[in-house]
Order: sequence, then structure tokens, then C-alpha cells
Amino acid sequence: MTSTPEIYDLTTLFGFITILSGIVGFFLRVLHKDLKDVIEQTGKLKGKTSTMEKDMEANRNISEMQLSVISESLRDIKEDFKKVLDKVQTTDEIIIKIHSQLFKNK
Repeated sequence: MTSTPEIYDLTTLFGFITILSGIVGFFLRVLHKDLKDVIEQTGKLKGKTSTMEKDMEANRNISEMQLSVISESLRDIKEDFKKVLDKVQTTDEIIIKIHSQLFKNK
């Protein structure tokens, strides 16, 4: 009769260990899944960050090129405007000379 309580104790102990192992295994499985999801999301975010950095660099380069083109265009416009002003001044001088010659003769 003394062996029967020991068997019940061992059965209860093994049952308890089995339940405890199941609970720990379940939480480890959930933790593993969550960790795997976090790692995947981190990888995706790194990819998005890299893409955004490349886009920002490309946009900055485009902006710099646009500013360069605008600057060159403004320089060209300034030079053309100076040429036009010089021609207007030359034309005015010619008109003044012609006018003075015409009225000088009279």
C-alpha cells in the first residue's frame, strides 16, 4: 500500500511538469513568432529608410541642378539685357547725331 501513494505523486508530478512544459512552450512559441515579426518589420523599415534616403538625395541633386540651370539662365538673361541696353543706347546716340545733323544744316 505504500507504493500506491508514490505512484500518484509521480503521476501528479509528471502531469504538472507536462502542463508546465506546455505553458512554457506556448509562450516561447508566441515569443518566437513575435520576435520573428519584429525582425521582419525592422528589415522592411530599413529598406524603406534606405529608399527614402536615396529619394531625398536624388531630390536634393535635382534641386541643385535646377538652381544651377536657373542661375545660368539668369546670367544669360542679364547678358542679353545688357546687349539690348547697349544697342538702345547706340541707337539713341545715332538718332541724336542724325537729328543734330539735320537741324544743324537748317
